[in-house]
Amino acid sequence: MNHLSDDQLKQYEARTLSATDLLEMDDHLHSCDRCYDRFRALARPGEVFDFRTEGWEHGGPEDLLYRNLESYVDGRLRGQDLDRFESHLERCQACASEAQALLEIRSHLLQSSDIAPYQRAEPIKTWGSYLQTSGRARVAIAASAAVIAAALLFAASYEIASNRSSSLKSRIATLERENQELRQSSAEQNTLRAQLEALQLEHSNLQSLYDSEKKAFESIKKPPFGKGKPTLAESGIVVKIKDGQRNIEVGPGGQVSGIERLPQSLSALASSALLSRRPVTLPQLRLSSQGPALMGPSTDESFALIGPLGSAVTTDRPEFKWQPLAGAVSYHITLRDSRTGQEESGETGESRWAPPDPLVCGRLYYWQVKTEKGGREVVSPLPSQPPARFWVLSPRDVEKLERIKRRHSDSHLVLGVVYAKMGLIDDAIAEFRILSGENPGSEAIQGILNYLGSLRR
Repeated sequence: MNHLSDDQLKQYEARTLSATDLLEMDDHLHSCDRCYDRFRALARPGEVFDFRTEGWEHGGPEDLLYRNLESYVDGRLRGQDLDRFESHLERCQACASEAQALLEIRSHLLQSSDIAPYQRAEPIKTWGSYLQTSGRARVAIAASAAVIAAALLFAASYEIASNRSSSLKSRIATLERENQELRQSSAEQNTLRAQLEALQLEHSNLQSLYDSEKKAFESIKKPPFGKGKPTLAESGIVVKIKDGQRNIEVGPGGQVSGIERLPQSLSALASSALLSRRPVTLPQLRLSSQGPALMGPSTDESFALIGPLGSAVTTDRPEFKWQPLAGAVSYHITLRDSRTGQEESGETGESRWAPPDPLVCGRLYYWQVKTEKGGREVVSPLPSQPPARFWVLSPRDVEKLERIKRRHSDSHLVLGVVYAKMGLIDDAIAEFRILSGENPGSEAIQGILNYLGSLRR
């Protein structure tokens, strides 16, 4: 606490301060000689407490600290301090009188004779006479009474306020907990609603695709017989191709020859692809251009994305590539999880970028790139274009793919249909292009290439 001002000293003398301030200032005057001397000069005669803070030694200053008198009367002085204090009382009449008076006051208050008064040869002042003659005692008792009354009032007020504060805190905590539960419930509902909408959209597109493929397959399986040169179907063969050292033939009922040694699952994939011109592909990649588009304005100028586009990836941190736009300084990439709607973004000055954190395996993602040129924002793909999408394969699918590649590395047809089923469209296209070179003019192989190419747009 800093030194007290004159106004504070006057308020302390007039007892116009709160009980807490009176106690703090009283403690300060007991410990600060400078403020105590100023208080003595400002206070009215008889209102000054005769306490000092300077130390005392045997044979030194004879005015003991008031706290030493309190400690002596309360029986808290021990050892050398007690010996020095009693030695001083034998030489100082004033201190001895005050000590005796305080002992009598304490004895009177406790209504017991447990504390014996300090015996002196000279007559001892009575308690009443001490109160009449000692200004310090009168002021101390008056101040103590005022402080005690103020303390009692403060304690009562504090208890009421404390009870009220505890009740309000409890109510606030309850309201905050209820509010947090409502926010969490709302967020969960929004997430579930987004997931439901995404699943409904995927189901609608898959159903439409299934209906169209079924219709196309039925038309191929039962082709109309016209006049003129008999077709392969009329002769009992729908598709005939060469696959390395194999000559593969597929009948109108799906009967296949040339790949009898393949597992039934792979043989069915191969015959279905050759008959329908549409190999089985990852369902999530067969969505139409009605998929959710990311935010962005429609401009006349744009730049092409390179990949991944309409295909799966075998790593959870794929590299995204696009053609650079002349005049662009930086690019902003946005990824969106089709199931949760959660977005991840990044910035780069190059025409490629990889996410810093792994993506979720077994999820379909949409992505978009934004940049600025001449003060205008340029986006790819445009909102009017099909969304750029890709699928993240699980480690289990990647392991299964590697086993098939090791066992059937000599069959471009098998690798092509397996790549397509896994969603690795670029790899599937590469295998069927090799088959197209071995089978020039094959409508089945060309139809498969056209279909796979449409998935990347």
